Amino acid sequence: MLSLFGIPIFIEFGFIIFLALFAMLFTGGEIDLPRMGLICAIIFFSLLVHEFGHALTARALGCDAIRVVLVFFGGYATHTPTTHGRSLLISIAGPAAEIVLALAGVVLINRPAVLSIGPPGAMKDMLQLTIVLNVIWAGFNLIPIYPLDGGHVLFHGLALRLSTQKSMQFTSWISMILCIVVGGFAYQRGFNFVALYCFFFFMQNYSLSREAGS
Repeated sequence: MLSLFGIPIFIEFGFIIFLALFAMLFTGGEIDLPRMGLICAIIFFSLLVHEFGHALTARALGCDAIRVVLVFFGGYATHTPTTHGRSLLISIAGPAAEIVLALAGVVLINRPAVLSIGPPGAMKDMLQLTIVLNVIWAGFNLIPIYPLDGGHVLFHGLALRLSTQKSMQFTSWISMILCIVVGGFAYQRGFNFVALYCFFFFMQNYSLSREAGS
């Protein structure tokens, strides 16, 4: 177990497989160990930034028992229950932290002094990967599919007006529709990893819709 800013970090074995699969995806399936290692490092750092966006915001809003867990499908941050308004802010904070990281990459990639660090082209390659990966991950997470951050934002936003049961029911219905649309589009385009995500999310939301409707 690791710890950062006093917040424990748990890494499951599935996360290592997740890193390897994503690295192969971004190298076109080729076994390029140096580039795969760079991609794994960027993904690991980016996910930590994302999850600590949630975790540090939760701490700032008075939550306790905060921890970060990295798993096969990415990661999540847990904390003690709080209000729907605060939970909405915590949900937004993860993608927002990644967008800030991507913007920092955009600023740095235009500075010759930064690009001159290390072997020729290495820093530019790293910054480009950082920008692309964080924009993709933040954008995907903002899709209103539960349990993505966008799904949490949808749920907590609805719960400000509706009952928790009704909010979860509407969220699961919307999530299932979007899983079919996004998953189908991803499958047609050859993004099988995204389609697999959508399949699992659909099944999860199907169970949630039955529970909320009972």
